[in-house]
Parts: sequence; C-alpha cells; structure tokens
Amino acid sequence: MTALFTQIWSFICAIAVFLTSLLAPSGLHKGSENLPLVSTKQLVMIDAFAGGGQGITNDGVYYYTSGSLAAIQLSALAKLDMETGEIIEKKLDVIPAEFKAMDYDHIGDISYAEVDGEKLLYCSLENLDDNADHVVLLFDTDLNYTGRYAYMRGYVITDELGGNLPADQRPDAGQFLCDGLPWCAADDENGKLYCSRYKGADRLYVYDLKTLDFLYELPITGIDQIDRIQGAEVYNGALYLNI
Repeated sequence: MTALFTQIWSFICAIAVFLTSLLAPSGLHKGSENLPLVSTKQLVMIDAFAGGGQGITNDGVYYYTSGSLAAIQLSALAKLDMETGEIIEKKLDVIPAEFKAMDYDHIGDISYAEVDGEKLLYCSLENLDDNADHVVLLFDTDLNYTGRYAYMRGYVITDELGGNLPADQRPDAGQFLCDGLPWCAADDENGKLYCSRYKGADRLYVYDLKTLDFLYELPITGIDQIDRIQGAEVYNGALYLNI
C-alpha cells in the first residue's frame, strides 16, 4: 500500500506545485518586525508529506518533522539539516501496528528532548475516537520507534468539597483531553512535558518528562480559552503555541 500511496501522492503534489507556482501571490513568505524571515525551503512530492504539515522540532543541528494522512492511518517522520534544509532521513508508516489496530490514525505535533543522555522525540498520537486514551510515542533521533509509549493519565480531580478523588474514582483521560492529543512540548531544562486540549483550552497538563507521570494542572490566566492548538514548543523558559 505504501508504494501505491507514494505514486498517488507524488502525482497530487506535482499538480499542487504547478498550480501553486501559477496562483501563489508574490511576497507570500514574509517576516515581521519582531520575527524576521530567515530562510525558506520548498519541499515537493513525498518529501513534502514527510517534511512538513503537522509537527516540527529541533535539536540545534537537525529539524524533525511529522506529516500525516489520517484517512489511511499513514504518518511519516523526517529529519532535515538545519543549515541546508536537506532531508537527511524520512520514514513512512511509522505508527506501530498495535496502535493502528486500535484506530490511532496519525501523529500530531512532536517535540525533542534529551533525557539522561538519550535523545528522544516525543510524538503525540491521535485516534479516530476523540475519547480514546491519549498516547505519546517515543522515537529516537534516527526516527526509530523505541517501543516505549505512555498513556496520558493520572489527572488530579477534586470533589465538591475540594479534596482529591481517589485514583480508582477518577474518570479516564478521555474526559479531560476530550478532543484528542494534538500536541506535546518537552521542557528538558525543567524535566517537564506539557499538553492541553485541542479546543477550549483553559489549562495545561504537566507531566514528568522522564516517567511521563502526571504532575499537576497549570491554569491559563490573562486570556480567554485557546482554540485549535496545533503545536507548541518551549524556548528560553517560554511556551510558544501554534494555533
């Protein structure tokens, strides 16, 4: 199926690139006063699928990206040189079979961290059923699945009197992240992993970066709820969200 997909995708991308060259307005890629444009890189055909469209992170030397076609449960990861933009490695169909069998259909946002000397990609995994258990997969920086994953559970919920509910009385994670797990952001300096709901996010969920155990909720203050968060990254102590 992957070979057939490659041919179809290449044909679609070839048409898209041709039309884009005709229709795209000049000056489409611009910087701003505070965020100057540094460079651009055009990816086409299968490279465009693997090299963009979903998540992006970096380790200071390479960019790592995710791409997906959820309709056929196909996700890809790519590794690009930060200086040249050239794709060093790309892998298709990276969702483990055990998760495909449970209707997990695509990888969302990804985030890089080094934990105890191990360089890892934290990859959020989405399911056809928004109320399914939410999963983070761990890949190494050669884009190989490590065989390690975590169900994002363990939320602390208070009862009507303000006390914490016992673990066996808490609802499962699907009732908190009730519209998928679109993103996760690693903060290796502080040993934390952050995520939130996709729509109507009014708090962040914070996990231990090494064990992926739940730590606490962090309310979002000073702004309204945030809708349609696509990705995030931690940089210099600040969390940047893509919406």
